[in-house]
Amino acid sequence: MLDYIINTVDSILYSPWGIAAQVLIGIACIGMFVFWLWLHWQVGDYTKYWGEWLFATNPTPPKASEASKAGIIKQWEGIEARMSTNDEAQWKLAILEADGMMDEIIKDMGFRGETMGERMKGIIPSEFPDLDNAWRVHKVRNYIAHSPDYTLKRPVAEATIDIYRRIFRELKVLP
Repeated sequence: MLDYIINTVDSILYSPWGIAAQVLIGIACIGMFVFWLWLHWQVGDYTKYWGEWLFATNPTPPKASEASKAGIIKQWEGIEARMSTNDEAQWKLAILEADGMMDEIIKDMGFRGETMGERMKGIIPSEFPDLDNAWRVHKVRNYIAHSPDYTLKRPVAEATIDIYRRIFRELKVLP
């Protein structure tokens, strides 16, 4: 009985129609795999991993341009002056300006996107110092920009500016 079943399956698998079906199924599987790869590439999974591989082969992160450093130092002095006041509105402006500076630096480093958030999403953590805190201070900026009644306390303002300062120093745009 078992021999009969094996012979029947063999005659089906090795018949011209059986071989054609196997070839078509193989082509369909390869096509679905290629489609799956393309779909993940479009979503961004593989571009992220490819970027990490490229960065691993060139471990020096991109730097802000030299031309922008002089302007950044002058802007930073204005931010420090705003932070030395006791006016909450000045602190908010200082954070908004610091976030704008960080956005300009990110653009100078070559990251693409319509908004700063989109540009930051494209950054691999090893390419940018303290990316998690950069997101945190950007969220503080968003609270300030989108919620006019947001109350900014002095310690939060100082901690936020300190994070910007640390990031700018690690990027070597501030002394």
